Amino acid sequence: MFSIELHKDALFVGSGDGRIKKLVGEGTKYVLDKEVILEGRIVSLALNQDANDMLVGSSTGKIYRTIPGDLSTTVISEGHIEGIEQVAFKKGRTDIFASIDQAGVILVWDIESLNVITRCVPGSTNKPRGRSVCIADDDTVVSGWQDGFIRCFEISKQSKATLKWEIVNAHRGAVTCIYVVRIRKFSGKILIT
Repeated sequence: MFSIELHKDALFVGSGDGRIKKLVGEGTKYVLDKEVILEGRIVSLALNQDANDMLVGSSTGKIYRTIPGDLSTTVISEGHIEGIEQVAFKKGRTDIFASIDQAGVILVWDIESLNVITRCVPGSTNKPRGRSVCIADDDTVVSGWQDGFIRCFEISKQSKATLKWEIVNAHRGAVTCIYVVRIRKFSGKILIT
């Protein structure tokens, strides 16, 4: 799948491997001028009338603002690409919340700007379906999954949060509801009360 935009002597091509290429030339003779790689497949490109801004949509649910001259990019919007299973605020706070989708992606949002602070994705090759989420007092995201696991991620300013711990086979079936009152260590083990 390709997305193409043409402006004067520049041809912009977005492809399924996340690459945007800026080709310059005319007729049938174009050469590569610049290239950038974004996350996911490029599904759409749109230059504004003056060709000083380009919006790029990707299969990851992100919309990028791209400057056509140097192909510098900024994420201006992102969201879930599957159905949302649950959302949760942190107890006592109204500035951040988390959402979990069926594809197994947790997004932690800043409600003031409606921007994603970080995303939490299990590292396993089999993508489990997300079912439940809550934000604990220690600024971690505790989540329940279709595979019966409970996973905990640290909220950070990184684009992808790190997995802090997980409880393997915590439940026979899906963990469809989770609520953390307090997380503390007890004899080297994690105790959720």
